[in-house]
Amino acid sequence: RGYGKLLHWKEDFSSIEMGTSVCLQKGKSIAILSIGTIANEVSDALQTFADSDDFSHYDIRFLKPLDEQTLMDIFKNHRRIITIEDGVKKGGFGSAILEFAAEQNISIPITVLGLPDQFIEHGTIKILKK
Repeated sequence: RGYGKLLHWKEDFSSIEMGTSVCLQKGKSIAILSIGTIANEVSDALQTFADSDDFSHYDIRFLKPLDEQTLMDIFKNHRRIITIEDGVKKGGFGSAILEFAAEQNISIPITVLGLPDQFIEHGTIKILKK
């Protein structure tokens, strides 16, 4: 399990349209796409970069359906894509982004970061992330 990081967690729930993404940071050349709670860690990491304005950060939020319109905008306005997930790379979020890019004949570099396709020992989230 883990702990939430919402600052305003006592607020009323609001609806989220299925298949929509949100831009957490707008940058100039590299887009980082994340899904799930790892978005918090990506945002924290970006705060440590002196040139963080080079990076856009998108919380894709939905693997199915993918936000195809936002993805097309991301591919059009960035020269490199990095996907990051706390799941297995093969058959996961990064693979879905690669498949979408291939279907659209997009040829910009895409780096997929995630867990290797092997058995991962059990442990706390902190230990597993290490």
